[in-house]
Amino acid sequence: MSTIEKLRADRDYVAACISEIHTAAETRSLNEDEDAKFSEGAKFVKDTDALIARHKQVAEIARTRPAQVEAGATFNAPGVIVRDNPYTLDGIGFGDDQAIRSQALRALDAEKSLRPEQQDEAERVVRSLGSQVAARVALTSSPEYQRAFAKACAGREHLFTDAEKLAVERAVTLGGTAGYAVPAPIDTTIVDTAAHSTNPVRELATVKKISGTYWTGVSSAGVTASWDSESAEVSDDAPTLAQLQIPTFKGQAFVPFSVEAEDWMSIASDVGVMIANAKADLESAAFITGNGTSAAQGITTALDGTSSEIAPLTAEAFAKGDVDKLIGALPARFRRNAKFLANMVWLNAIRAFETTVNVGSLISTNPANYAGDFTLAGYPVYESSDMDAVLPNAAATADNFGLIFGDLAQGYYIVDRVGLNIELVPTLFHTSNNRPSGQRGFHAFWRTGGEVVNASAIVMLSIPTAA
Repeated sequence: MSTIEKLRADRDYVAACISEIHTAAETRSLNEDEDAKFSEGAKFVKDTDALIARHKQVAEIARTRPAQVEAGATFNAPGVIVRDNPYTLDGIGFGDDQAIRSQALRALDAEKSLRPEQQDEAERVVRSLGSQVAARVALTSSPEYQRAFAKACAGREHLFTDAEKLAVERAVTLGGTAGYAVPAPIDTTIVDTAAHSTNPVRELATVKKISGTYWTGVSSAGVTASWDSESAEVSDDAPTLAQLQIPTFKGQAFVPFSVEAEDWMSIASDVGVMIANAKADLESAAFITGNGTSAAQGITTALDGTSSEIAPLTAEAFAKGDVDKLIGALPARFRRNAKFLANMVWLNAIRAFETTVNVGSLISTNPANYAGDFTLAGYPVYESSDMDAVLPNAAATADNFGLIFGDLAQGYYIVDRVGLNIELVPTLFHTSNNRPSGQRGFHAFWRTGGEVVNASAIVMLSIPTAA
Protein backbone atom coordinates (compact mmCIF):
# COMPACT_ATOMS: atom_id res chain seq x y z
CA MET A 1 0.00 0.00 0.00
CA SER A 2 1.37 3.44 -0.99
CA THR A 3 1.74 6.25 1.53
CA ILE A 4 -1.19 8.22 0.11
CA GLU A 5 -3.42 5.13 0.11
CA LYS A 6 -2.55 4.42 3.76
CA LEU A 7 -3.26 8.06 4.60
CA ARG A 8 -6.70 7.81 3.02
CA ALA A 9 -7.40 4.54 4.89
CA ASP A 10 -6.40 6.08 8.23
CA ARG A 11 -8.53 9.12 7.48
CA ASP A 12 -11.59 6.97 6.69
CA TYR A 13 -11.12 4.88 9.85
CA VAL A 14 -10.90 7.95 12.11
CA ALA A 15 -13.85 9.55 10.33
CA ALA A 16 -15.94 6.44 11.02
CA CYS A 17 -14.94 6.52 14.71
CA ILE A 18 -15.93 10.14 15.25
CA SER A 19 -19.16 9.48 13.35
CA GLU A 20 -20.06 6.82 15.94
CA ILE A 21 -19.26 9.25 18.75
CA HIS A 22 -21.43 11.87 17.07
CA THR A 23 -24.32 9.41 16.83
CA ALA A 24 -23.97 8.54 20.50
CA ALA A 25 -24.06 12.23 21.41
CA GLU A 26 -27.57 12.46 19.97
CA THR A 27 -28.94 10.15 22.69
CA ARG A 28 -26.72 10.90 25.70
CA SER A 29 -24.08 13.22 27.04
CA LEU A 30 -20.49 12.35 26.12
CA ASN A 31 -17.97 11.71 28.86
CA GLU A 32 -14.69 13.64 29.03
CA ASP A 33 -12.69 10.92 27.25
CA GLU A 34 -15.16 10.65 24.38
CA ASP A 35 -15.26 14.43 23.99
CA ALA A 36 -11.44 14.61 23.76
CA LYS A 37 -11.32 11.76 21.21
CA PHE A 38 -13.97 13.48 19.08
CA SER A 39 -12.00 16.78 19.00
CA GLU A 40 -8.72 15.02 18.26
CA GLY A 41 -10.28 12.88 15.54
CA ALA A 42 -12.01 15.85 13.89
CA LYS A 43 -8.69 17.72 13.72
CA PHE A 44 -6.94 14.67 12.22
CA VAL A 45 -9.60 14.37 9.51
CA LYS A 46 -9.36 18.09 8.65
CA ASP A 47 -5.54 18.08 8.45
CA THR A 48 -5.49 14.85 6.46
CA ASP A 49 -8.02 16.23 3.95
CA ALA A 50 -5.69 19.20 3.40
CA LEU A 51 -2.70 16.91 2.83
CA ILE A 52 -4.65 14.76 0.38
CA ALA A 53 -5.83 17.85 -1.50
CA ARG A 54 -2.23 19.11 -1.72
CA HIS A 55 -1.06 15.74 -3.02
CA LYS A 56 -3.83 15.77 -5.61
CA GLN A 57 -2.75 19.24 -6.75
CA VAL A 58 0.87 18.16 -7.14
CA ALA A 59 -0.23 15.03 -9.02
CA GLU A 60 -2.31 17.09 -11.43
CA ILE A 61 0.56 19.47 -12.16
CA ALA A 62 2.91 16.51 -12.53
CA ARG A 63 0.52 15.08 -15.12
CA THR A 64 0.02 18.29 -17.12
CA ARG A 65 3.37 20.08 -16.49
CA PRO A 66 5.82 17.39 -15.36
CA ALA A 67 8.91 19.62 -15.70
CA GLN A 68 7.61 21.94 -12.98
CA VAL A 69 7.62 19.41 -10.18
CA GLU A 70 10.83 18.50 -8.40
CA ALA A 71 11.40 15.82 -5.82
CA GLY A 72 10.06 17.00 -2.50
CA ALA A 73 8.05 19.86 -4.05
CA THR A 74 5.66 21.62 -1.69
CA PHE A 75 3.40 24.66 -1.84
CA ASN A 76 3.70 28.01 -0.07
CA ALA A 77 0.57 29.41 -1.75
CA PRO A 78 -2.11 27.95 -4.02
CA GLY A 79 -0.57 27.10 -7.37
CA VAL A 80 2.97 28.22 -6.43
CA ILE A 81 5.53 25.43 -6.52
CA VAL A 82 8.54 25.77 -4.25
CA ARG A 83 11.55 24.07 -5.79
CA ASP A 84 14.52 22.59 -4.03
CA ASN A 85 16.85 24.77 -6.16
CA PRO A 86 15.89 28.48 -6.14
CA TYR A 87 18.41 29.38 -8.87
CA THR A 88 16.87 27.48 -11.78
CA LEU A 89 14.05 28.31 -14.14
CA ASP A 90 14.01 24.89 -15.78
CA GLY A 91 10.48 23.94 -16.76
CA ILE A 92 9.11 27.44 -16.20
CA GLY A 93 7.91 29.46 -19.15
CA PHE A 94 8.56 33.21 -19.18
CA GLY A 95 4.81 33.72 -19.13
CA ASP A 96 4.58 32.14 -15.69
CA ASP A 97 5.43 35.34 -13.77
CA GLN A 98 4.30 33.96 -10.43
CA ALA A 99 6.64 30.97 -10.56
CA ILE A 100 9.60 33.10 -11.74
CA ARG A 101 9.09 35.66 -8.97
CA SER A 102 8.82 32.86 -6.43
CA GLN A 103 12.23 31.59 -7.51
CA ALA A 104 13.78 35.07 -7.38
CA LEU A 105 12.41 35.77 -3.90
CA ARG A 106 13.74 32.45 -2.61
CA ALA A 107 17.14 33.21 -4.14
CA LEU A 108 17.25 36.55 -2.32
CA ASP A 109 16.12 34.92 0.90
CA ALA A 110 19.04 32.50 0.65
CA GLU A 111 21.58 35.33 0.20
CA LYS A 112 23.09 35.96 3.63
CA SER A 113 25.26 38.93 2.63
CA LEU A 114 22.32 41.34 2.31
CA ARG A 115 21.31 43.63 5.15
CA PRO A 116 17.58 43.63 6.03
CA GLU A 117 16.95 46.95 4.29
CA GLN A 118 18.77 45.74 1.18
CA GLN A 119 16.74 42.55 1.21
CA ASP A 120 13.50 44.56 1.42
CA GLU A 121 14.51 46.81 -1.49
CA ALA A 122 15.55 43.89 -3.69
CA GLU A 123 12.29 42.06 -2.96
CA ARG A 124 10.33 45.21 -3.83
CA VAL A 125 12.11 45.37 -7.18
CA VAL A 126 11.29 41.72 -7.91
CA ARG A 127 7.62 42.11 -6.97
CA SER A 128 7.06 45.35 -8.89
CA LEU A 129 8.82 44.63 -12.19
CA GLY A 130 8.38 42.06 -14.93
CA SER A 131 9.50 38.46 -15.11
CA GLN A 132 12.70 39.33 -16.99
CA VAL A 133 14.05 41.17 -13.92
CA ALA A 134 12.98 38.33 -11.61
CA ALA A 135 14.69 35.82 -13.91
CA ARG A 136 17.89 37.87 -13.81
CA VAL A 137 17.82 37.93 -10.01
CA ALA A 138 17.24 34.17 -9.71
CA LEU A 139 19.87 33.19 -12.26
CA THR A 140 22.67 35.55 -11.16
CA SER A 141 22.29 34.91 -7.42
CA SER A 142 23.47 31.31 -7.49
CA PRO A 143 26.81 30.47 -5.86
CA GLU A 144 27.90 28.92 -9.17
CA TYR A 145 27.24 32.13 -11.12
CA GLN A 146 28.90 34.30 -8.49
CA ARG A 147 32.01 32.11 -8.60
CA ALA A 148 32.00 32.23 -12.41
CA PHE A 149 31.68 36.02 -12.33
CA ALA A 150 34.65 36.28 -9.96
CA LYS A 151 36.77 34.10 -12.26
CA ALA A 152 35.68 36.11 -15.31
CA CYS A 153 36.79 39.27 -13.53
CA ALA A 154 40.31 37.86 -13.53
CA GLY A 155 40.13 36.53 -17.09
CA ARG A 156 39.98 32.96 -15.81
CA GLU A 157 37.01 31.68 -17.81
CA HIS A 158 39.07 28.61 -18.69
CA LEU A 159 38.75 27.58 -15.03
CA PHE A 160 34.95 27.45 -15.12
CA THR A 161 33.54 24.20 -13.79
CA ASP A 162 30.71 22.54 -15.68
CA ALA A 163 28.24 23.89 -13.13
CA GLU A 164 29.63 27.42 -13.52
CA LYS A 165 29.48 27.21 -17.32
CA LEU A 166 25.85 26.14 -17.10
CA ALA A 167 25.07 29.01 -14.68
CA VAL A 168 26.58 31.54 -17.11
CA GLU A 169 24.72 30.05 -20.07
CA ARG A 170 21.44 30.23 -18.20
CA ALA A 171 22.02 33.85 -17.18
CA VAL A 172 22.81 34.90 -20.74
CA THR A 173 20.05 33.00 -22.56
CA LEU A 174 17.22 33.22 -20.04
CA GLY A 175 18.15 36.45 -18.26
CA GLY A 176 18.42 38.45 -21.48
CA THR A 177 21.80 39.91 -20.50
CA ALA A 178 24.70 41.31 -22.49
CA GLY A 179 28.20 40.45 -21.36
CA TYR A 180 28.40 39.32 -17.74
CA ALA A 181 25.45 40.40 -15.65
CA VAL A 182 26.64 41.63 -12.27
CA PRO A 183 25.36 39.16 -9.65
CA ALA A 184 22.11 40.45 -8.17
CA PRO A 185 23.42 40.67 -4.57
CA ILE A 186 26.03 43.28 -5.65
CA ASP A 187 24.12 44.93 -8.53
CA THR A 188 23.63 48.56 -7.48
CA THR A 189 20.54 48.88 -9.69
CA ILE A 190 18.86 46.15 -7.62
CA VAL A 191 20.43 46.38 -4.16
CA ASP A 192 20.97 49.76 -2.52
CA THR A 193 24.66 50.10 -1.65
CA ALA A 194 23.97 53.10 0.63
CA ALA A 195 26.62 55.26 -1.07
CA HIS A 196 24.73 58.36 -0.01
CA SER A 197 27.59 60.35 1.45
CA THR A 198 28.75 61.09 -2.11
CA ASN A 199 25.31 60.96 -3.73
CA PRO A 200 22.83 62.66 -1.36
CA VAL A 201 20.15 63.22 -4.02
CA ARG A 202 19.66 59.47 -4.32
CA GLU A 203 19.09 59.38 -0.55
CA LEU A 204 16.44 62.14 -0.66
CA ALA A 205 14.65 61.68 -3.98
CA THR A 206 12.03 59.13 -5.00
CA VAL A 207 13.68 56.25 -6.88
CA LYS A 208 11.72 54.35 -9.54
CA LYS A 209 12.91 50.99 -10.87
CA ILE A 210 12.00 50.01 -14.43
CA SER A 211 12.85 47.26 -16.90
CA GLY A 212 12.45 49.41 -20.03
CA THR A 213 13.98 52.68 -21.23
CA TYR A 214 11.39 55.21 -19.98
CA TRP A 215 9.39 55.67 -16.80
CA THR A 216 5.89 56.99 -17.46
CA GLY A 217 3.65 58.55 -14.82
CA VAL A 218 1.11 61.30 -14.21
CA SER A 219 1.46 64.59 -12.33
CA SER A 220 -1.14 67.03 -11.08
CA ALA A 221 -1.28 70.22 -9.06
CA GLY A 222 -4.05 68.54 -7.04
CA VAL A 223 -7.81 68.81 -6.61
CA THR A 224 -9.32 72.13 -5.54
CA ALA A 225 -12.14 71.77 -2.98
CA SER A 226 -14.95 74.28 -2.53
CA TRP A 227 -17.61 75.34 0.01
CA ASP A 228 -21.10 75.10 -1.48
CA SER A 229 -24.57 75.73 -0.12
CA GLU A 230 -27.04 72.90 0.45
CA SER A 231 -28.42 71.38 -2.78
CA ALA A 232 -26.07 73.54 -4.87
CA GLU A 233 -24.27 71.96 -7.79
CA VAL A 234 -20.72 71.08 -6.91
CA SER A 235 -18.08 72.88 -8.92
CA ASP A 236 -15.88 71.03 -11.37
CA ASP A 237 -12.87 70.24 -9.21
CA ALA A 238 -11.20 67.84 -11.60
CA PRO A 239 -7.42 68.23 -11.59
CA THR A 240 -5.38 68.94 -14.69
CA LEU A 241 -3.32 65.85 -15.36
CA ALA A 242 0.01 65.96 -17.13
CA GLN A 243 1.84 62.89 -18.39
CA LEU A 244 5.42 62.45 -17.21
CA GLN A 245 7.96 60.51 -19.19
CA ILE A 246 11.45 60.31 -17.73
CA PRO A 247 14.09 58.78 -20.02
CA THR A 248 17.15 56.86 -18.88
CA PHE A 249 20.63 57.53 -20.19
CA LYS A 250 23.58 55.21 -20.62
CA GLY A 251 26.29 55.52 -18.01
CA GLN A 252 29.51 53.60 -18.32
CA ALA A 253 32.85 53.08 -16.61
CA PHE A 254 36.10 51.41 -17.58
CA VAL A 255 38.41 49.71 -15.06
CA PRO A 256 41.83 48.36 -16.19
CA PHE A 257 43.72 45.79 -14.12
CA SER A 258 46.91 43.73 -14.39
CA VAL A 259 46.90 40.25 -15.92
CA GLU A 260 49.17 39.22 -13.03
CA ALA A 261 46.35 39.58 -10.52
CA GLU A 262 45.88 36.24 -8.81
CA ASP A 263 43.11 36.69 -6.24
CA TRP A 264 40.06 36.73 -8.51
CA MET A 265 37.60 36.75 -5.62
CA SER A 266 39.23 39.94 -4.34
CA ILE A 267 39.26 41.42 -7.84
CA ALA A 268 35.51 40.86 -8.25
CA SER A 269 34.81 42.53 -4.93
CA ASP A 270 37.19 45.44 -5.51
CA VAL A 271 35.95 46.07 -9.03
CA GLY A 272 32.38 46.08 -7.77
CA VAL A 273 33.26 48.76 -5.22
CA MET A 274 35.16 50.84 -7.78
CA ILE A 275 32.32 50.71 -10.29
CA ALA A 276 29.74 51.54 -7.61
CA ASN A 277 31.78 54.57 -6.53
CA ALA A 278 32.32 55.75 -10.10
CA LYS A 279 28.61 55.32 -10.81
CA ALA A 280 27.71 57.29 -7.67
CA ASP A 281 30.08 60.14 -8.58
CA LEU A 282 28.80 60.36 -12.15
CA GLU A 283 25.15 60.32 -11.12
CA SER A 284 25.62 62.71 -8.21
CA ALA A 285 26.89 65.41 -10.56
CA ALA A 286 24.11 64.75 -13.07
CA PHE A 287 21.37 64.96 -10.42
CA ILE A 288 22.58 68.50 -9.64
CA THR A 289 23.75 69.93 -12.97
CA GLY A 290 22.82 67.38 -15.68
CA ASN A 291 21.52 68.74 -18.99
CA GLY A 292 18.54 66.38 -19.32
CA THR A 293 19.41 65.50 -22.93
CA SER A 294 22.49 63.28 -22.67
CA ALA A 295 22.32 62.72 -18.90
CA ALA A 296 19.76 63.00 -16.11
CA GLN A 297 18.22 66.44 -15.65
CA GLY A 298 19.88 68.22 -12.73
CA ILE A 299 17.92 70.10 -10.08
CA THR A 300 19.72 73.39 -10.73
CA THR A 301 19.21 72.95 -14.48
CA ALA A 302 15.48 72.42 -14.06
CA LEU A 303 14.91 75.28 -11.60
CA ASP A 304 17.04 77.86 -13.42
CA GLY A 305 14.77 80.58 -14.77
CA THR A 306 11.63 79.36 -12.95
CA SER A 307 9.71 80.81 -10.02
CA SER A 308 11.59 78.38 -7.78
CA GLU A 309 14.81 80.31 -8.38
CA ILE A 310 15.02 82.73 -5.47
CA ALA A 311 17.08 85.93 -5.65
CA PRO A 312 19.08 87.26 -2.65
CA LEU A 313 18.03 90.22 -0.51
CA THR A 314 20.95 92.22 -1.87
CA ALA A 315 22.17 91.78 -5.44
CA GLU A 316 25.49 90.00 -5.87
CA ALA A 317 25.79 89.31 -2.14
CA PHE A 318 25.11 86.43 0.21
CA ALA A 319 23.80 87.24 3.67
CA LYS A 320 22.26 85.51 6.64
CA GLY A 321 18.81 86.82 5.74
CA ASP A 322 18.91 84.95 2.42
CA VAL A 323 18.53 81.67 4.29
CA ASP A 324 15.30 82.87 5.89
CA LYS A 325 14.05 84.17 2.54
CA LEU A 326 14.69 80.79 0.91
CA ILE A 327 12.85 78.93 3.68
CA GLY A 328 9.90 81.32 3.43
CA ALA A 329 9.71 80.85 -0.34
CA LEU A 330 8.92 77.13 -0.02
CA PRO A 331 5.19 76.37 0.36
CA ALA A 332 4.35 75.28 3.91
CA ARG A 333 3.11 71.83 2.86
CA PHE A 334 6.61 70.96 1.60
CA ARG A 335 8.55 72.31 4.59
CA ARG A 336 7.58 69.43 6.89
CA ASN A 337 10.01 67.07 5.13
CA ALA A 338 12.35 69.67 3.63
CA LYS A 339 16.16 69.39 3.64
CA PHE A 340 19.02 71.60 2.51
CA LEU A 341 21.61 70.70 -0.13
CA ALA A 342 24.76 72.82 -0.31
CA ASN A 343 28.48 72.78 -0.93
CA MET A 344 30.59 73.02 2.23
CA VAL A 345 31.96 76.38 0.99
CA TRP A 346 28.52 77.92 1.42
CA LEU A 347 27.89 76.19 4.74
CA ASN A 348 31.16 77.56 6.08
CA ALA A 349 30.11 81.02 4.91
CA ILE A 350 26.86 80.66 6.84
CA ARG A 351 28.80 79.61 9.92
CA ALA A 352 30.90 82.76 9.57
CA PHE A 353 27.78 84.94 9.72
CA GLU A 354 27.66 84.33 13.47
CA THR A 355 30.30 85.31 15.98
CA THR A 356 28.75 83.27 18.80
CA VAL A 357 27.22 79.82 18.85
CA ASN A 358 24.28 79.13 21.13
CA VAL A 359 20.98 77.32 21.23
CA GLY A 360 19.38 79.85 18.91
CA SER A 361 22.18 79.89 16.35
CA LEU A 362 21.39 79.52 12.68
CA ILE A 363 23.68 76.57 12.03
CA SER A 364 24.40 73.60 14.25
CA THR A 365 27.83 72.79 15.67
CA ASN A 366 27.68 69.09 14.81
CA PRO A 367 30.01 67.86 12.05
CA ALA A 368 28.37 67.79 8.64
CA ASN A 369 27.47 64.38 7.30
CA TYR A 370 25.05 62.82 4.86
CA ALA A 371 22.68 61.66 7.62
CA GLY A 372 21.52 65.21 8.29
CA ASP A 373 23.05 65.63 11.77
CA PHE A 374 24.26 69.00 10.51
CA THR A 375 21.29 71.38 10.60
CA LEU A 376 20.53 74.80 9.18
CA ALA A 377 17.70 76.77 10.81
CA GLY A 378 16.58 73.45 12.29
CA TYR A 379 16.40 71.64 8.94
CA PRO A 380 18.73 68.74 8.04
CA VAL A 381 21.63 69.58 5.75
CA TYR A 382 23.15 67.25 3.17
CA GLU A 383 26.53 68.16 1.80
CA SER A 384 26.82 68.07 -1.99
CA SER A 385 30.22 68.70 -3.53
CA ASP A 386 28.49 69.08 -6.91
CA MET A 387 26.73 72.28 -5.84
CA ASP A 388 28.48 75.58 -6.62
CA ALA A 389 31.70 75.93 -4.66
CA VAL A 390 32.21 79.63 -5.52
CA LEU A 391 30.72 82.37 -3.38
CA PRO A 392 29.39 85.47 -5.20
CA ASN A 393 32.06 88.11 -5.71
CA ALA A 394 32.82 91.00 -8.00
CA ALA A 395 35.07 88.88 -10.23
CA ALA A 396 32.51 86.15 -10.87
CA THR A 397 30.69 86.14 -14.19
CA ALA A 398 27.99 83.51 -13.69
CA ASP A 399 25.00 82.69 -11.51
CA ASN A 400 25.80 81.08 -8.18
CA PHE A 401 23.37 78.34 -7.17
CA GLY A 402 24.24 78.21 -3.50
CA LEU A 403 21.45 76.42 -1.62
CA ILE A 404 18.72 73.97 -2.54
CA PHE A 405 15.86 73.59 -0.07
CA GLY A 406 12.81 71.38 -0.43
CA ASP A 407 11.09 68.02 -0.25
CA LEU A 408 13.03 66.10 -2.86
CA ALA A 409 10.91 62.98 -2.36
CA GLN A 410 8.01 64.86 -3.94
CA GLY A 411 10.03 67.09 -6.22
CA TYR A 412 12.67 64.88 -7.87
CA TYR A 413 12.44 61.38 -9.32
CA ILE A 414 15.36 59.11 -10.14
CA VAL A 415 14.73 56.30 -12.62
CA ASP A 416 16.96 53.20 -12.66
CA ARG A 417 16.76 50.59 -15.38
CA VAL A 418 17.46 47.38 -13.49
CA GLY A 419 20.59 45.61 -14.65
CA LEU A 420 24.28 46.50 -14.38
CA ASN A 421 26.33 44.63 -16.97
CA ILE A 422 30.07 44.15 -17.45
CA GLU A 423 32.04 43.26 -20.57
CA LEU A 424 35.55 41.87 -20.07
CA VAL A 425 38.18 43.27 -22.46
CA PRO A 426 40.77 40.44 -22.44
CA THR A 427 43.77 42.44 -23.69
CA LEU A 428 44.55 46.15 -23.54
CA PHE A 429 46.99 47.71 -25.98
CA HIS A 430 49.30 50.56 -25.02
CA THR A 431 48.67 53.88 -26.79
CA SER A 432 52.37 54.37 -27.65
CA ASN A 433 52.91 51.55 -30.16
CA ASN A 434 49.65 49.59 -29.91
CA ARG A 435 51.37 46.63 -28.27
CA PRO A 436 49.85 44.69 -25.33
CA SER A 437 50.36 46.38 -21.96
CA GLY A 438 49.79 43.32 -19.78
CA GLN A 439 46.38 44.54 -18.70
CA ARG A 440 42.75 43.57 -19.03
CA GLY A 441 39.77 45.81 -18.49
CA PHE A 442 36.14 45.92 -17.43
CA HIS A 443 33.59 47.93 -19.34
CA ALA A 444 30.55 48.45 -17.12
CA PHE A 445 27.32 50.05 -18.35
CA TRP A 446 23.88 50.87 -17.00
CA ARG A 447 20.97 53.28 -17.57
CA THR A 448 19.75 55.97 -15.17
CA GLY A 449 17.62 59.10 -15.49
CA GLY A 450 16.30 61.86 -13.28
CA GLU A 451 13.96 64.82 -13.48
CA VAL A 452 12.28 67.49 -11.38
CA VAL A 453 8.63 66.42 -11.41
CA ASN A 454 7.25 69.10 -9.09
CA ALA A 455 9.15 72.39 -9.07
CA SER A 456 6.84 73.73 -6.35
CA ALA A 457 8.41 71.31 -3.87
CA ILE A 458 11.94 72.73 -4.26
CA VAL A 459 13.44 76.22 -4.14
CA MET A 460 16.97 77.32 -5.01
CA LEU A 461 18.97 80.35 -3.90
CA SER A 462 20.51 81.94 -6.99
CA ILE A 463 22.83 84.92 -6.71
CA PRO A 464 23.53 86.43 -10.14
CA THR A 465 26.77 88.34 -10.60
CA ALA A 466 27.57 91.04 -13.05
CA ALA A 467 29.05 89.97 -16.36
